Amino acid sequence: MATTEPLTLTVADRILDTAGSSDRTEESDTIEDVACLLDALEAPRAVIARVDSTRALDGMQDAEWDDLTASWTYHPDDGLSLIVTVAE
Repeated sequence: MATTEPLTLTVADRILDTAGSSDRTEESDTIEDVACLLDALEAPRAVIARVDSTRALDGMQDAEWDDLTASWTYHPDDGLSLIVTVAE
């Protein structure tokens, strides 16, 4: 499934930040894009599954693997927001 807009990423000082967007025509595109990004960062499948199943009520979630730390939250109005940082 192709996305209607590119995934928005901000990279600064070893931090990768995705911006959630309610402007997408299909919510699944956001999850697929983030799953692709996490796969490229060699995140464990368990982390990808946790991101995929996060609900608004869950609040901020986090996970660590290798030298990376990910924090994310989901809201139906704003979509998924994910921040990945690299340990120094």
